[in-house]
Amino acid sequence: MKDRGPRASPRRPARYVLFLTAFFVLTPGSKGLTGLDSWVGGQPITGFRDIGQMVALLIAIALGMAVGFVLTPRTVLDRQRHL
Repeated sequence: MKDRGPRASPRRPARYVLFLTAFFVLTPGSKGLTGLDSWVGGQPITGFRDIGQMVALLIAIALGMAVGFVLTPRTVLDRQRHL
C-alpha cells in the first residue's frame, strides 16, 4: 500500500489537525478550570488572573499557528492539498 503522507484519506483532515483540537481544549482549558476553581473557591483575584492567562494562551497559540502558516513554504502546502 502506498504511503499517502500526512493524510490517510482525501476525505479526512491532516493528522495534525486532529491533534490541534485536543491541544486547544486541554492546554487553555486546564488553566481556565484552575481559574474558575479559584474564583468559586473564594479567591476572585487569583481566579480572574488565571482566566486572563487562559485568554492570553488562546491568543498566543492562535497567533503562533497563523505565523507558522505564513512562514510555511507554499510548495509544502500545495503538496498536502494534492494528496
